[in-house]
Amino acid sequence: MNRTEEFLQLYKKLEQTAVMEYNFPKDGKSISRLINLKCYKHIRRELEYCKEIRNILQHNPKVNDEYAIEPSNAMIELLSNILKQIETPKKAIEFAVDYNDIIKAYIGDNVTDFMNKMDNKKISHIPIMNENGIVRGVFGENTVFQCVLDEGIDEINDKTRFFHIKR
Repeated sequence: MNRTEEFLQLYKKLEQTAVMEYNFPKDGKSISRLINLKCYKHIRRELEYCKEIRNILQHNPKVNDEYAIEPSNAMIELLSNILKQIETPKKAIEFAVDYNDIIKAYIGDNVTDFMNKMDNKKISHIPIMNENGIVRGVFGENTVFQCVLDEGIDEINDKTRFFHIKR
């Protein structure tokens, strides 16, 4: 099997995998649908490139019974790597933060202390726990702004605790 046939075979497997993994209809548009999925935006250009090569190979006549172009080994490897990503996507657990590493605050904790921690660690939201360790709410970047608007709080200082902005 030459590289062109290998490429076309891999591409067909990619289409079939996309149909199976995402329940796409079998209408020949599975790669276009993959390209539009947010989770594959990091390989969007590569998917489009493979799609373009496949279309040239599939829709143009052979010259003297030979394909006009032959994908390089690097192109075959690129397509193989894309296929692996679609077949075995990363699981949420691979991105998850261990419970013990989560920065969490309790309802009686000082708001400005946690605002500083969030700023230093570039964290946008933290869970607010009750005394039993159950999440009671989420404190985020916009929470203070919303408290000013909704509750008329005009100052958050070193004495402000999360229960003061409980709502």
